[in-house]
Amino acid sequence: MFLKLKLNVGDKYPLKLSGTSSKVSWTSSNKEVATVSQKGVVKAKGIGIAIITASHNGKKYNCKVTVKEKNKVNAEYIYAYVGDKELKIKLADNSSATALAEYLSDGDVTIKMSDYGNFEKVGDLGTTLPRNDEDITTEAGDVILYMGNKITIYYDTNSWDFTRLGKVQGFSQSELKDILGDGDVKIRFSLK
Repeated sequence: MFLKLKLNVGDKYPLKLSGTSSKVSWTSSNKEVATVSQKGVVKAKGIGIAIITASHNGKKYNCKVTVKEKNKVNAEYIYAYVGDKELKIKLADNSSATALAEYLSDGDVTIKMSDYGNFEKVGDLGTTLPRNDEDITTEAGDVILYMGNKITIYYDTNSWDFTRLGKVQGFSQSELKDILGDGDVKIRFSLK
């Protein structure tokens, strides 16, 4: 398997096979669970597991897709804990933020986050969320999904195609930078 993907019923996710210039053929092992377009866009149809196969130049590459029913999580906020500090994060209004809250409904997630470019802390989320990328210029406190599987907390500005997950409430840029500190930090994300 080159990728494991978790989706909720109704989600879509674009797959790509890197380094190919010729046509890729896409198939699903179970179309009742997940379908895939000839452009590699997976659509979650029903609960279960499907293997999405990309065929290219006689080789096959598999992606295991697990589809579950959408949890009925109706969260307006999530929380990030850095040491003894609590960061209250107002969620964005999109399927990515909803999926993050649903992911956290299974339990807290602690992520090792590192500085990048002197404007953010970034870490591997441990799952893949649906993307709603748009051209964004970030501000301090923005919580962003990058590449579908990385979460970032910005303490300065940057412009790129990102998915907005939320915004840290109640802290200035300098306060946020002090809380996040220098170097690697472990941050616990929670619904409570």
